Amino acid sequence: MTFCRLWLAALSLLAVAACQSNTTPELKIRVLTDKDNFVINEEVIARVQLTNETGKTLCFPRPATNEQVAVSGWIEMKAERANGSEHDEFIKVFDGRGKSGKELEKAVKNDWIKLKPGETYLASPFKTLGHLDEPGEWRLTATYHPAEGSFSREYRKSLQKAAQKNGCTLPIVAAQSESVVISVSKRD
Repeated sequence: MTFCRLWLAALSLLAVAACQSNTTPELKIRVLTDKDNFVINEEVIARVQLTNETGKTLCFPRPATNEQVAVSGWIEMKAERANGSEHDEFIKVFDGRGKSGKELEKAVKNDWIKLKPGETYLASPFKTLGHLDEPGEWRLTATYHPAEGSFSREYRKSLQKAAQKNGCTLPIVAAQSESVVISVSKRD
């Protein structure tokens, strides 16, 4: 009987620990545009700023933009009608083997982005997904998807170990920006 109570208590503690896992994004993401007014069919080129919201140094591969690349992570930026009407957008997906072992550790040391607490990374400008095909208000949103690996969850563990060996932590929670509202008008 005592054994059963101990077993149930242990299971309860495990369940609570699993439910309290980190679901807060480590990075805050912001969409930055040069202007707020566009005309129909104009391309929206914007930048994304990632800010370390933790008390530790974060590091991650330079994220791909508007292409799903699981080994490096990626940033997806969308332009959507503010009225909520649906539209389809397709994103390229790249699966492949990532670096491992000493090659991965060298990449973390020399090539990865490293952000101390409160520091920011500003991505190069890139085109949003979405076609401004009607006038009105539109929302720009961006999502950062951390590196994880294409074929195995074990690859994320390799990324985390390589980051730790280099004195930093790999972000593991996706982050979504708040919407930025832009205005689209007909051509004069």
